[in-house]
Parts: sequence; C-alpha cells; structure tokens
Amino acid sequence: MANHNVQRSNIICIDYGTFVKPSIKPSVLNSTINAALLAAQETTRLLRQMKFLQIIESYKSVHIIAHSLGANVAAMVALALKHESSRKDEMIGRITGNQK
Repeated sequence: MANHNVQRSNIICIDYGTFVKPSIKPSVLNSTINAALLAAQETTRLLRQMKFLQIIESYKSVHIIAHSLGANVAAMVALALKHESSRKDEMIGRITGNQK
C-alpha cells in the first residue's frame, strides 16, 4: 500500500569538519569556535532567505539534525531566530542533536 502522506522537504547539510581538528592549542580552539559561530550565522541567514523567498512557510517547519559541535550550532541558529520574533510560530520546529 502506497503512503500518500508525502511531504516536500528541503535538506541542507553543513559540514565544517575541516575546521575542527583535535588539538590542545588555544589558537585551534579559537578557530573551532569561530567556525561554529560562522556556521550558525550563515545557517541563520540561509533560513531567513528561504523564508523570505517562501521556500519555507515558517521556521516551525524546520528540523535541524546535528551531532557534537553541530548540535551547539543548531542551538545558536534557533536562538538567533527566536530573538528576532516574539511570535511562537517563528521558532525552529525541532532540533535533534547529540554530543560525542
């Protein structure tokens, strides 16, 4: 039996792993944090643009799936979008993340 409850989806994959290499040097830690901040800023900008262009109706339809530092990036994106609007439907719909 066919499933007729098919949803149109937009999938975005962000891989900033080349910036994140294990090290004990503070300068590398700073570059890791900067890479995460940049990824969060660019992802936020992308989602704003997708909403503006009506590719997505609201941020509530967005599900971010992330791992390790990416889960922190997902939280930064959600907070940035939440602070832009007081409307509850303007929040990210769901975040699934885990840490190492």
